[in-house]
Amino acid sequence: MKMNIAKIGIPVLLSRISSCFVPVFVGWDLTRRCNLNCLYCRVPEEPVGEELSTAEVCQGIENLSQAGTVRIHFGGGAVPLREKKEV
Repeated sequence: MKMNIAKIGIPVLLSRISSCFVPVFVGWDLTRRCNLNCLYCRVPEEPVGEELSTAEVCQGIENLSQAGTVRIHFGGGAVPLREKKEV
């Protein structure tokens, strides 16, 4: 997939001018739950802290978009194990 340089460059340029941080690329672990126990994995055996609700994740995505983020990489454990916390 080709990335539009202008789409990346404009938020970065605006962040330099305004002296505010724009997270252009974000890595976001949606859950730390996993039942595979892979030796190479960095997901801990026990979940750490509370997971965000689906509404909170959607609001976070919207906030990142408005801040100028152009790419979000979703990762983490096994997403189907994520508890559904609908509002």
